[in-house]
Amino acid sequence: MKRHVFLFLLIATVSYCSAQVIKGKIIDSASGKPIAGANIYLNGTYKGTTSNNEGMFTINSAETNIPLMVSCIGYEAQPVFDYAGKDLVIALKPKSIILREVTVGADALSREAEMKIFLTEFIGSANKDCIIGNPDDIYFTYRKSSQLLTANADKPLIIYNKRLGYKITYFLGGFTNQVDATTYNGDFFFAEDTAGLQPKQLKKILKARDEAYFGSQMHFIRALWADKLKQEGFELGDHKSYQDIIKTRMGQKFISLTVTLGQGQRSLALVAPLNITYKGRSSFLKQTATNQETLIAANGFYDNDILWGGEMGGQRINQMLPFEFQPSN
Repeated sequence: MKRHVFLFLLIATVSYCSAQVIKGKIIDSASGKPIAGANIYLNGTYKGTTSNNEGMFTINSAETNIPLMVSCIGYEAQPVFDYAGKDLVIALKPKSIILREVTVGADALSREAEMKIFLTEFIGSANKDCIIGNPDDIYFTYRKSSQLLTANADKPLIIYNKRLGYKITYFLGGFTNQVDATTYNGDFFFAEDTAGLQPKQLKKILKARDEAYFGSQMHFIRALWADKLKQEGFELGDHKSYQDIIKTRMGQKFISLTVTLGQGQRSLALVAPLNITYKGRSSFLKQTATNQETLIAANGFYDNDILWGGEMGGQRINQMLPFEFQPSN
């Protein structure tokens, strides 16, 4: 049992090494008054807190490239990219009031049918391994003519991933499903949800986390950043490493990946979809716009819009891991 407790403590505290203090104040952009209870978090990590009655907050973290997100009910979410070593004053704008559209009659889907689609395409399944604690906060719109289902939520979704032992607070930006195409976006942070579990249960969770990690988007980005694609089991045709890509493919018309290295940062730019194979499972990666660079980080973070297809494109919320995660083997 001690072994598993140590592992979980290590996961939860690893990013405190060389930590910095991120601090600031959240205010209303119109009145200048402090906002209490705003959520401030490093997107996709364990690092999250809320503002106090004076709008003040502090977060300890060694991260510098993951966006700091500020979200509050009734306000527009705001990302902060330049926060290292600064006393921040973050002004939130009130959200515009949007009238919800209600579909009735022959064009309507039942809420049960809408929720089943949402759980399958957003969570990844409709079983009890990963559940939403506040499903009534989700509202749907369905257009029969285009078979378009959209989902939104004014409050953050509280998701309990029992298989991986996480509680996820997810601020849904939007969700659309149409025939075979699903898109969604949002910001989120994690908390451990393993209190009271027995050693056997903890061991099962660690194994499930490893299974979710290997061959995932996070695993690929980390391997790409570290120039360990081959060692980590990824195949990109004859692209084996950064140096192979840079030295032998630059300028040739069939190049699919360019990687820029410098001062501890990596970025990639795709001019064509990149085919990826991991243990016989095929995926592809492409960017939503040409001539753009995507920053990638050692922990698996990436910015800008990337589209994943195939095996990696099928990964959903029930397979998400925090950026602090490290596999146990």
